Amino acid sequence: NHLSTMDSIKWHNKLLEHFIKNKEYDFIWKDVSFFQSVDNTMFLKIKSQNPSNVFHESKPLRKYLSKVDRIICDLSSTGFFESIFYGKPVITFFDQSKDLVQDKAKNVLGNSLRNASSIDQKLKLIDNFLIEPPEKYIVKLPRVKNQVLEIINKN
Repeated sequence: NHLSTMDSIKWHNKLLEHFIKNKEYDFIWKDVSFFQSVDNTMFLKIKSQNPSNVFHESKPLRKYLSKVDRIICDLSSTGFFESIFYGKPVITFFDQSKDLVQDKAKNVLGNSLRNASSIDQKLKLIDNFLIEPPEKYIVKLPRVKNQVLEIINKN
């Protein structure tokens, strides 16, 4: 909900509709609408529709990471990287025509970072994410040879 463009509003609305239709799964819609200065549109929408399989939460993501099977991030933000570090299957999206993402990042993040320029593409990728083996979406971060203190001392 830190996005304020019409595209992001459309995306969030379609995503919620998609979640509600997928009754075989339970979804936690996690955002920070408990802050008064933040848009609480999705909180109000979920509350008014009261879907049986979508729950709105606003606590820090780390409170849920041990309780969920997979994480869908609307964009690559802190939550995306927290999920990676926690070892969870995770997916997020970028648009190659608009977003500058280095090839090395694409290679490391693999199936978890997906190029999609439309909402329909994103929803199709989410459907695949939900049915494919979770291991396919766990990012194995490469180990670095140098320790942090060694790098600091050299510089």
